[in-house]
Amino acid sequence: MPVTVQCRLLKLSRSTLYFRPSPVSETDLSLMRKIDMIHLRSPFLGGRRIRYELNDQDYPICRKKVQRLMRKMGIVAL
Repeated sequence: MPVTVQCRLLKLSRSTLYFRPSPVSETDLSLMRKIDMIHLRSPFLGGRRIRYELNDQDYPICRKKVQRLMRKMGIVAL
């Protein structure tokens, strides 16, 4: 049975069938671990303050990347 017919029967678009998510890089994983440790220590810090903490620990990173990784991990400031 062709892929188009299978997708039509399952009510899926073909693009969802072919989509392969890209793996997370090692640098992003290490940054995510650091962000998680900072967040567990101080859950009230937002992306900007976490960026300052990372810069103090010699991890140069921009605020938008911190916010993107926090969003990916499901972390929000209290």
